[in-house]
Amino acid sequence: HLEVRVQCFHYLLAQSEYNKETHEPDPKVLELSRVLANVDEAMTSSLHPRKCKYIFEGLGHLIAKILISSSQYMTNIDDTGIQRMCRNVFALQQTLTNITMTREVALDHARHYFELFFLTPEEILNGIVEKGPEFSELEYMNAFQLLYRSKGMKGADTVSRYMERLCDILGEVSTSTRKHIMSDTIKSVCDKVKSKLCDVPVQDF
Repeated sequence: HLEVRVQCFHYLLAQSEYNKETHEPDPKVLELSRVLANVDEAMTSSLHPRKCKYIFEGLGHLIAKILISSSQYMTNIDDTGIQRMCRNVFALQQTLTNITMTREVALDHARHYFELFFLTPEEILNGIVEKGPEFSELEYMNAFQLLYRSKGMKGADTVSRYMERLCDILGEVSTSTRKHIMSDTIKSVCDKVKSKLCDVPVQDF
């Protein structure tokens, strides 16, 4: 169980050169896919299915987190690099799906993250306002910093302004969500009180 997770860190955090002309996933990703498939084959022949499930349970979520976190170590990313990361995600998703026999939706989350880099910071912020946040504040900050390094934005204060706006927007979204939850809770309580009052028999005096 632990060894499989260590292998994920080993292969996915490794910095490797890649051939821009190829449409294949990174060699390290292909190697990790082979390792996972071999582990599954070895464990299936010697362990109870429930124990095999335990080994791979939650692995998709971990891999997604590692891939998303890796963005902070990238010097830059272009359209080719974005497509490459999406291929890496898809390859690992296929491998895990073949092992667990369920779609690893956590890896869709990782793919959506790398698709952010097709957008401008302004478009990302507008998306948060319209649809709500899909990622953590730190993950958005890492995205802005990578976009800053990749697209040659002028002035170090530019990325700082986007981060300040991000904090403001996330704060407003959080406040709005809390108010909505509180409003629904109060309404639910009022409805229950009204229901109980209606059930009380009216006495004639």
